Amino acid sequence: MSNVTRFHMFQVAINPKVDSEITTFKDMLDNMPEITQVMAKYGDKFDLLGKTTKRGRIYTGTFCLVQSNGLPPRAKLGELPHDLELEEDEGLGHYTSFFYDPANNVILVQYNRNGITANGIAAYFKANFKDDIRKVEFRVLINPYDITKLQEMSEIKKVELSVAGITRGGILANDGVKRSFSELNDITDKTNATGMNLTLSVGKAGGGIRRSVISQLFRSLINADTHGNIVKMEITGREEDEDALKVIDFLNNKVIIDVPLIRTRHLNEAAIRKIITDAISQYDLIKDEIAISYRVKGAEE
Repeated sequence: MSNVTRFHMFQVAINPKVDSEITTFKDMLDNMPEITQVMAKYGDKFDLLGKTTKRGRIYTGTFCLVQSNGLPPRAKLGELPHDLELEEDEGLGHYTSFFYDPANNVILVQYNRNGITANGIAAYFKANFKDDIRKVEFRVLINPYDITKLQEMSEIKKVELSVAGITRGGILANDGVKRSFSELNDITDKTNATGMNLTLSVGKAGGGIRRSVISQLFRSLINADTHGNIVKMEITGREEDEDALKVIDFLNNKVIIDVPLIRTRHLNEAAIRKIITDAISQYDLIKDEIAISYRVKGAEE
């Protein structure tokens, strides 16, 4: 029986400290400390498994999160549950693989609900290079086709945003989102709302919504949404000399690579390697298109 694992693609942004010799993400991967700082997610510790490896020009690595809290029991049909009888430092292992292409300055992170998020990986590298780096940020990439569609729009007529599960501002309180949303946060908090629908629109008169502001806002929101609370994110506009309106769905057009895999009783080292290898093969099919749409100044040529 087969299922699928997904890799989400991000641009890497690094803000090095003055006079630091570590200025790129590639530098970080080439100079990983011998002893890394172990991080935690909800009290469960995680770390990089060994060091990153290099396949040609592609860097690869895997994180392991050890779930030591809230563990399920050992079970057998017809019997009462039993303790797993694990050692103090043992738990359930949740693995999150990634690979990085310095030519396009993009990182692809495997989605694992029980593993590490992309934001968690960025925080890990920042913590392990705190003397050299001020900021490490992974920015979600939108399908290049939709970026082209947005650029071809002569007018943006409507913007729609829906967020579910807001708690004290939720994702809109993230530092990466524009301060102009602080008033919306206050409204949701004071009214005890658990969701929000926002529509920005212009009438039939000439002019439209500012493209650059909306594009940046949407990207910031996507980066902030690590728990899938955004349920709708669309831009409606028209191209030059065309009456028909076209819709760009930002939420469902992130650059994602699906890798089929075989469900096994236990995930082993060979299975992890195959997942990464298959994901890189899928990436090779689109990397030239990514290079054209997301050329980054300073990226390795």
